[in-house]
Amino acid sequence: MTAVVSHPVLHVVGLTKTFTIRSRGRSAALTAVDDVSLSLAEGETVALVGESGSGKSTVARCLTRLVEPTAGSVQLDGRTLRGLTWKQMSRAYKDMQMVFQDPNSSLNPRMRIADVLDEPLRLHTDLTAAQRRERVVQLIQEVGLGEEHLRRYPRELSGGQRQRVGIARALAVDPKVIILDEPTSSLDVSVRGQILALLARIQAERKVAYLFITHDLQVVRKIADRVLVMYLGSVVEQGPTADVFDHPVHPYTRALLSAAPVAEFGRPRTRFHLQGEIPSPVDLPPGCRLAGRCPMTRPECTTAVPPLLAVSADHSAACPPALYSPEAEPHSGPLPVPSVPERP
Repeated sequence: MTAVVSHPVLHVVGLTKTFTIRSRGRSAALTAVDDVSLSLAEGETVALVGESGSGKSTVARCLTRLVEPTAGSVQLDGRTLRGLTWKQMSRAYKDMQMVFQDPNSSLNPRMRIADVLDEPLRLHTDLTAAQRRERVVQLIQEVGLGEEHLRRYPRELSGGQRQRVGIARALAVDPKVIILDEPTSSLDVSVRGQILALLARIQAERKVAYLFITHDLQVVRKIADRVLVMYLGSVVEQGPTADVFDHPVHPYTRALLSAAPVAEFGRPRTRFHLQGEIPSPVDLPPGCRLAGRCPMTRPECTTAVPPLLAVSADHSAACPPALYSPEAEPHSGPLPVPSVPERP
C-alpha cells in the first residue's frame, strides 16, 4: 500500500452543488452534490465510486471550479479555493490538475501534441522556449511514448495514446493533486491495465495524490487506499478500501459490491438486492434516499437523513439500522467481490 502522511493536500468540507432546472415555465432545484467531505494526503489514492448520476463527476468539477459550488469549503495545500478570482484560480491549477474521461474531447484537435504539452508550461512556468522543448520531450517519454508522437495530432493517436498525452499534460506543472475522472472507462480492456500501471509508477515516483473517480470496482480494489461510496449526491459509506470491500455496512454498498462481476466461473455468491427504481434527484424523498428501495428500512429511515456513523476508527456509514439492528448482521463476513490482485 502507498505510504500516506497525515497532512492533507486537499481538504473538502460540506461541498454542495444545486442546479436550477427550468421546464415549461416552472423551476425546480436539483442537488447533484450534497454535503460531501473528503481529504486527500500526499501520495494517497482516494476512490469515489457509485452508479452513473451519483454526483461523482460533479464533485470533480466543483473542486476545480469548472462548476461553481453552491456551498462548502475546498482547501488545496492549506489555501482556500472558494472566493478566488479567476486569475488567482489559474495559479492554483498548477497544484491541481485533471485527467478527463474522454481523451478525444479533452485534447484540442487542431494542436500538435508538442503544443498540447507546451501550453501549460507557457502558462504556469518561467521556462525558456528551449527549456520547455526539453521538458516536453521528458514528459512524452515519461508516459511511455516517443518523440515522434510530438509531431502528430490527436486524431493520429490511438485512444490509449491520447490518454497518455492527457496524463502527461496533467504532469507538466508538477501538481500535488490529480483528479482522474473515469480515466480508463473509454479504453479497451487490454489498454486499461497499462494505464493503471503507468499511474501507479508515476505516483510512486512523484508522490502525487489521486482522486480517482470510477464505477469499476475491480480497479478500486487494486489501486485505492480509501474509498467513498456515493448515492444520489451523498456519501453513504467511507473508509479504507479493504474494510469497505470486506465488511460493507450500508445497504447500497452491499448491493453495489454483490452486483460486481466475479472473475471465477462457478464461484458461489450471495446477492444483496434493492427493490424498485432510483428516485428522481429533482424530487428526493424525505429521510434516507435509499429508504424506498432498501429491505432494511425502518420507520425512522423515512423521517430524517441519517448521518455518517462510526463503524470503526476510519470506517463510517450512514445507516443506523445496519449498525444497530441485530437482524441486519452487517459484519457477518465479506461479500463476494471481484477477484483481483491486491496492491503491491
